Amino acid sequence: MVYLPYADDIRYPEKDPWLTNPESIKFASPSQVALAVRLIESLQLGAFRSDDIPNPHLQRHYAVLEAIALGEEPSEVIDDETLPDDEAFDASRDIIAQFR
Repeated sequence: MVYLPYADDIRYPEKDPWLTNPESIKFASPSQVALAVRLIESLQLGAFRSDDIPNPHLQRHYAVLEAIALGEEPSEVIDDETLPDDEAFDASRDIIAQFR
């Protein structure tokens, strides 16, 4: 059996500017690269594991099941730890503003 690609899987490498006109590609300047490095270093998460962040919808599901089992009203408050950390971004605001 031969699997045919979907339309969005078909590529045209001959139209890639890297192959047709590599001189037209603009590279980042050394100052832009240094600023990008500072930005990434300022937003480091430390020892990050995706398993450490619970799925908020799954946690809500379990909380509702637990409340029903105990005959209580389910809480409407959801602690969503997948949202961005505003304090971490506030510490890097100046670097982010320069990067734009």
